[in-house]
Amino acid sequence: MSRGSFLFTVPFFLLLLITFQGRAGIIVLNGLSHEHFLDPTQAEQGVIRIKNDGDKAEMITVYQRDLEFNYKGQTFYHDPSTLKRSNAEWMVINPLSLLLGPSEEAEIIYSITVPDNDSLFGTYWSAIMIEPVADLDTTKRAPGLSVRSVFRYAIQVIANVRDTSSAAELEFLDVQLVRENSSNFLVVDAENTGSRMLRTKMAIEVFNDLGESIGVFSSVKSRTYPGTSKRYIIQLDDVPAGSYEAVLIADSENDEVFGVQMTLDITDD
Repeated sequence: MSRGSFLFTVPFFLLLLITFQGRAGIIVLNGLSHEHFLDPTQAEQGVIRIKNDGDKAEMITVYQRDLEFNYKGQTFYHDPSTLKRSNAEWMVINPLSLLLGPSEEAEIIYSITVPDNDSLFGTYWSAIMIEPVADLDTTKRAPGLSVRSVFRYAIQVIANVRDTSSAAELEFLDVQLVRENSSNFLVVDAENTGSRMLRTKMAIEVFNDLGESIGVFSSVKSRTYPGTSKRYIIQLDDVPAGSYEAVLIADSENDEVFGVQMTLDITDD
């Protein structure tokens, strides 16, 4: 079975709106996710550090979106407070716009306060969007389209409320063995059906007909929020053609492991 590039479609939290060869503009210096562990009524402050790495001044706008993604590689940016577990209303952000000169750095400060609500538990999240404002140069009279690069950053802000009280839950949606470009891949689609964020790595241990392990093969670790899903790719190039028993394991940190037994029928060209 071949799925082409569809296999490797992943959500992007750094969005290229249009392309142009030239020096980079705004960059984020301290990561694209910020995580907080809070209780109801508790508040905490966060800082997003940015820099204008370009050679001209940039006007920046800052706004919020709810973030959702799935195993198909689709990413959705909803209006704030659209999702059930949005924390957008818990935040105050300053500034919401600023002008950065060449090589200038700045800080965007946000404060997040969990409401006084005993029903809150697990992970809540949203995204702070940082986007240069494209200037329209009306002085150029030459025909044609003038194109410049514009990057929009989505900084994920995560609030874990009473984090230790909520159990992790993961559901396997689909598991398929795929042959592509002379390589074998195990493609695992899984959804976070629990109430808190998981950082999951998929691994499969393969056994020969004598019951001996011939190796453990793993995917990269990936984050899922409650109600979101991801596709995990495990490469099996070192497994010879044949039929094997195997154990598929989803390791979601903190000794939380989800597993399923399966049979692998590996083929070659």
